[in-house]
Amino acid sequence: MEITGTGFKLWTIPPPGPGIEPPPTPTVEVLFGGEEGTEVAVISATRLLVRVPSSPIPVATPAYGAGAVSIIVRNLDALGVPIPGETVTQPAAYTYDRVQLAAESDLQRLCRTLIQELKKQVITEVAISVHTDWDPDPADLENVVGLASLPGIAIFGPNLVPNRTYSKNGITYRPTVGVESNVRRSPGTDDVTFSITGVSEIKAEAINLLAEVRGFFENNRWIQMLADPSDVAQGYVRYELHLDPAGLRWEPSDGKSNLRSFSGNFLLRGFDIEDPTGYPQAHVVGKVAQATEGNVVVVQQMEES
Repeated sequence: MEITGTGFKLWTIPPPGPGIEPPPTPTVEVLFGGEEGTEVAVISATRLLVRVPSSPIPVATPAYGAGAVSIIVRNLDALGVPIPGETVTQPAAYTYDRVQLAAESDLQRLCRTLIQELKKQVITEVAISVHTDWDPDPADLENVVGLASLPGIAIFGPNLVPNRTYSKNGITYRPTVGVESNVRRSPGTDDVTFSITGVSEIKAEAINLLAEVRGFFENNRWIQMLADPSDVAQGYVRYELHLDPAGLRWEPSDGKSNLRSFSGNFLLRGFDIEDPTGYPQAHVVGKVAQATEGNVVVVQQMEES
């Protein structure tokens, strides 16, 4: 993060000498609730950058590490000892927050959108399970999920497989206010994979259901959803939908059941895992005044915090 003020002690560049010079002694120390910040870089007497440490607030408290802490900035002498009279304390100057893991993520919204489209276009009885095995016999490694009625479709997943081809593989620029844009590090990009199983007690129903599911993948080359449900002005994002080349396969019957089923695999290609839910600035690493092709003017470069 960036801290502005006055009187920050600058580094003294030693004269060149033989051999490799040791790194300069820190000239400023920054404490967050008593926890020392790292990578302090004094840019000028009025501006410095520092990497914020982990929260010093005990995780055993109800806040679980969240809350406001004071910031202490003090100049250091050549031995790294605080200089008397050159310390400033700002109470409750920095607030730690906690990632809300229970909040709906973009991946969860993507799964929900997929299920809604299957219900709308194929059959209303669709269930999804993230478990590969949820039955009394875990040794059989069977995919088991409860369906309210038959015929129906069961989806198993999602699993994430890295996709470097679809990855942005570099920094991106996102407009903020006026002509400024945030500089963002490249998000992780994955293919979101699923298994799908269709089940019926009647063979003719199972055959027709297989045809409908196959038609769903033929007619839907994309799954589309709002980029940000809280800001419809950002428009939509969409992901390529692909059925595995092996297609949908009939599952062999052991003769002990009257159920008929088929299964297959499919994926949604190029899903970007960006900021954690509720932390839209987590990937921001700097700011620029302009972000045009071949013309980037830096206003402020920030350390990732």
